[in-house]
Amino acid sequence: MRLRLEHQHQALLLCLDGLEGASTDASAIAGQRKLLEAVRETVDVLEQTKRSFKSKRLGELREKLERVLTEAGQY
Repeated sequence: MRLRLEHQHQALLLCLDGLEGASTDASAIAGQRKLLEAVRETVDVLEQTKRSFKSKRLGELREKLERVLTEAGQY
């Protein structure tokens, strides 16, 4: 599970790096979709593993990401 979480973290960082300086062209939109998918997948992994790690910080992070997705109309 720890390896999967690290993979999700790296994927999220790559998506964020890809969005720096992005315009509204098709590649930027594709990057935003990848970012949203990475965030959704991260939330899912955090939800699935919450009993394994029992970490308050991970729970708070999951809730924050869920709020961000909800506010963006993507959750």
